[in-house]
Amino acid sequence: MIFYFENKIYLICLVLFCLACTQEGQSPLVKQYDAPIGLEKISSWVISSPHLVPNPVFSGVLHDGSLILIDRSLLTINHFDRYGNIINTFGGEGRGPGEFIRVSYAAINPDGRIAVADNGNARLIIQNVFDESIVTEDFQPGWNPGLSWIEDGLVITNHPFAIMETHSGDILMHFYDPDTRVKEQFLHLELARDQPPDQISCTFCEFRFQDDLSFFTTPQDTSYRLFKKNPHTKETTLFTRSGVAAIEHSERELEELRERARREIGAMDYVPPTHKRRINDFFPDPHGRVWVLMNAPDGEPMHFDIFSQGADYIGSLDMPEGAETIEFVAGDQILFRYQSDDLDVWEGGLYRIVD
Repeated sequence: MIFYFENKIYLICLVLFCLACTQEGQSPLVKQYDAPIGLEKISSWVISSPHLVPNPVFSGVLHDGSLILIDRSLLTINHFDRYGNIINTFGGEGRGPGEFIRVSYAAINPDGRIAVADNGNARLIIQNVFDESIVTEDFQPGWNPGLSWIEDGLVITNHPFAIMETHSGDILMHFYDPDTRVKEQFLHLELARDQPPDQISCTFCEFRFQDDLSFFTTPQDTSYRLFKKNPHTKETTLFTRSGVAAIEHSERELEELRERARREIGAMDYVPPTHKRRINDFFPDPHGRVWVLMNAPDGEPMHFDIFSQGADYIGSLDMPEGAETIEFVAGDQILFRYQSDDLDVWEGGLYRIVD
C-alpha cells in the first residue's frame, strides 16, 4: 500500500511537471496522430521570368492545367502553359479597359476568369484569359479587400473607407452574380478595430467562403481559434486544439520579414512581431473537412491539422517537402509555392487530396 501511494504521488508530480512544460512552450502538443489523408503531386513549375513577373503575389491553376501569375509591380495577369511557357499577358498600368492602378486583391477561377479589385481605379475587373473578354464594375475602395469565387459567383469583402469614421472595424460582404451583374450585400460584420479577445475576426483578417456563403476566419493573434460563421443562421463553430504553443520567429525569419516589407511596400523601418501566429492558413475541402495550416519553428516543416465539419480533430498531415505557402485551392486541388533562394524565381507544385 505504501509503495502504491508513493508511486501515485510521483505520477501526479510528473503530470504537473509536463503540464508546466507545455505552458512554458517547452514541450507543446503538435501532432496527436496522422490523418488518413494524403497529397498526390500532379504538376510543378519553375518560372524564372523577372521581366514578366518580378513580384508575383497571386497565382492559380486553370482547368486545362495552365498557370496564372499576377504581378503587383507590373500590374499584369500572366498566363503560362503547363510547362511554364508564357501564353499571354493582360493588364498593365493605366485607366483604360483591363488596366490597373493598384492590384489590391485577385481571385482566380479555374474556368479562366480572373477577378481583380483595383482600389486605385475604384473598380472591379473580371478578365477572361481564354476569350479575352473584360467585365468592369464599380468598386468601393477600402481596407483589406477580398474576392472569393464560389459556385454561383463572386464574394466581395472589404471595409470601405467611407464607413471608417463611425464603424472603425466593420467588414461588408457582397455577392456578385457575373451573369446578371447584380451585387447584393448579405452581411455587415460588425467588428472592433482593437480586436477584443472574444472577437472572431478583424479588419485585416482572411476569409474563406463556401458555396452557401458560410465563411471561415481567424483572429490575427497567437491563439488557436478558427471560426466558421453561417450568415443565414448566425451559428458560429469553433475549430481548435489545446496545448499548441506559440512559436518565436528566428533571427533569419525576422530579417526575411524586414526584407519583404522593404521589397513589397518600401517600409524601411518595419518591426516584425516576435512570435508567429499559430495558424498560418486554412481552407475547407469538398468533403466538408477543414484544413488548418500550423506554423512551425524555423527549419521544421509545417503541417495541417484536419478537422471534420463538426470541428472534431481527424489528424495531422505534413506539408509537401519544400512547400512554403498555400497559393490557391480549387475543389480537391491545392497549389503550393515552394521555398526559393532566388527572389526572381517562382516555384510551385499542384497537388490533389487523396483519401
